Amino acid sequence: MNYDYLYRLVIFGDSGVGKSSFMDKYIHNSVLKTQMPTIGVDFGTKHIIGPNDKKIKIHLWDTSGQANFRSIARSYYSNVAGAILVFDKTNPNTFHNLPNWISDFDSINRNLDIPIIVIGTKTDLPTIISDKEITRFVNQYNVLYTEVNLGAKEDISYILQPLLDKIWEQFIVTNKMCPGIKFCTHGSLPREENTEQTTNTPTNSYSAPRSFLTKKNIINNICTIS
Repeated sequence: MNYDYLYRLVIFGDSGVGKSSFMDKYIHNSVLKTQMPTIGVDFGTKHIIGPNDKKIKIHLWDTSGQANFRSIARSYYSNVAGAILVFDKTNPNTFHNLPNWISDFDSINRNLDIPIIVIGTKTDLPTIISDKEITRFVNQYNVLYTEVNLGAKEDISYILQPLLDKIWEQFIVTNKMCPGIKFCTHGSLPREENTEQTTNTPTNSYSAPRSFLTKKNIINNICTIS
């Protein structure tokens, strides 16, 4: 399939928080029945329709959260257009470890201001992490935020739209250099087999989940499109 832009995104966070389940559901809209820890990294692709009907191909790199694979995972933090940081809302340790993950990521992407979206999983289960704590964290680290129940029969193709919007506005509109974006010209577009899922999700017209609508101060960080 032809595309106009290629975005390289990395998924990271503690082990067992649902990173692989998220990627599988986002790409295939399916629920993993069994979840095994990622060994090193995993890879997936997805096609979407962006602003001005531009075709965007997304490369997703799902990195292991295990300590013995940390150096391998870290090598995938560079040359990205955006990052997806995942934590488990039922496990406070995975939330409290978020600053360490962000610090590690930022140390490799100095002066690039790569946007990050944080995703809280297992929202169907009780949590002791309050909305106030999450709001404070989002404001302090200037990240995007949303939540998801990966076990629900819900299409989550909208879930990364705030991140994709920010990448578009921050790098494409301003022509700012980003090593995680590949610009293609129609004269030399690679043609691929149409085996990947394509989602027609126009920018700024997605259906926001409840977490976007109920946290006004978080919304201001998420929807920065003029």
